Amino acid sequence: MAEGRRSIWTLAAFAGPCIPLAAFGLPLVITVPTYYSETLGVNLALVGYAFLAVRLLDVIFDPLFGTVLDRTRWSFGRFRGWLAISVPILMGAIYMLFFARPGVGFGYLFSCLLVVYGGYSIAVLSHTSWAATLSNNYNERSRVYGWWQTFNVLGMIIILGLPILLSAAHLAKGPADVIHSQGWFILALLPIMAAIAIWRVPEAPSKSASHAHDAKLSDYFSLIQRPTVIRILLADLLTSLGPGIAGILYFFFFTRVKQFDGIESIGLLMVYFISAVFGAFIWTKLAKRFGKAKSLIAGCIF
Repeated sequence: MAEGRRSIWTLAAFAGPCIPLAAFGLPLVITVPTYYSETLGVNLALVGYAFLAVRLLDVIFDPLFGTVLDRTRWSFGRFRGWLAISVPILMGAIYMLFFARPGVGFGYLFSCLLVVYGGYSIAVLSHTSWAATLSNNYNERSRVYGWWQTFNVLGMIIILGLPILLSAAHLAKGPADVIHSQGWFILALLPIMAAIAIWRVPEAPSKSASHAHDAKLSDYFSLIQRPTVIRILLADLLTSLGPGIAGILYFFFFTRVKQFDGIESIGLLMVYFISAVFGAFIWTKLAKRFGKAKSLIAGCIF
């Protein structure tokens, strides 16, 4: 594991893939369900079932892939290698998902989501695991994840601002133009940012097979029996539940109940994420001064 302080250029290169990944993750839960139900004509209940089924399978896939990731021994780097593998998987699935034509049904949406969430899990798990190896210093890890979070929010702001720019330039004639432009943006940026991270950010060599402990599925069950791990997972669940529900229901609520149009709803959401950019730096500073646990408690109360 690396020692010392990473340069801002290294951290920027490492956090670069967060922009297209976050830019993809936001429409996936906010605009894609609305687009498939209202523009492509897929029954709203079937859209919900497709997302629910794939996310339940994702709960099984993530620990399985985590086991594979722990067992990977590549001279190129296990995290960089898996991030590289995820890029073509995601690009193919994103194209199919964002550029679907009217007439598609539940099977098409489910298949696209199955592949896209698989590729997304590979990318995010390998990237965040890589982040943990960039430093063994308590405060430096806060700095690493501060950059990671900032670039995530930046990706969300950019993808939200894209429809506003298209509308101002009179280039978007409807929801299809908006989601297609978002798709092209993600497809263009993902391979570039991933390549920069893989090229510019070093990865510590994997331990040899004789010195490494290969994680097993049984290790996960042993891990979640620890009281401290249970508390961390419960805290993560509770802190993610509210934003997750709000994200899925946001456009349905603001457009159908509050009667805002799409651009107005996006503008309000951008205020939320712009605030998060400043918040990432503030909470990183607080975590260094007061510790991560106390800062998390303060953030939840705030």
